Amino acid sequence: MIGLAQQATAAVPTWFAIATGVGALVLPLLGVFIGHRVTRVGARELDVRARREELLRTVRWAAELAVDRENPRADELGIATLRAMSRLPLLQTEADLAFIQAVLRAVLAEPTELYRELEKSRTIEFEVVQEPPSEGQ
Repeated sequence: MIGLAQQATAAVPTWFAIATGVGALVLPLLGVFIGHRVTRVGARELDVRARREELLRTVRWAAELAVDRENPRADELGIATLRAMSRLPLLQTEADLAFIQAVLRAVLAEPTELYRELEKSRTIEFEVVQEPPSEGQ
C-alpha cells in the first residue's frame, strides 16, 4: 500500500505543482485588477453624466433668469451666466457649446423681436441697434 501512494505522488510533475501554486496566487490578483478597472471606468462615466446634468440644470436656471424682464438684475445675471458657461472647460462636445450659444441667442433675440413688433404697431418709434459681439465670443 505504501508503494502505491508513493507512485501516485510521484506521477504529478513538478512544473504542474509550481504552476498550480503560482496560478492560485496570480489569478485572484488578476481578477481584482480587472474588477477595479471596470469599476473605475463606470465611476468615470457616472461622474461625466452627473456633471452634464448639473450643467444643464444651470443652463435652465440661467435661461429662466435671463428672460425675467421684471427684475433687470436677474436678467443681467442670467445672460452673464450663459456667456460664462459658453467658455467652461466642462463642455464635453461642440454640441454642448452650440446648445448654450443657441439659448443665449434666443434670450438676446427676444427683446429685439419685441421692439420690432412695437415698431410695427407704431405706438413707439425707435431704432433697434445690435451691439457688436464682444471679444472672446
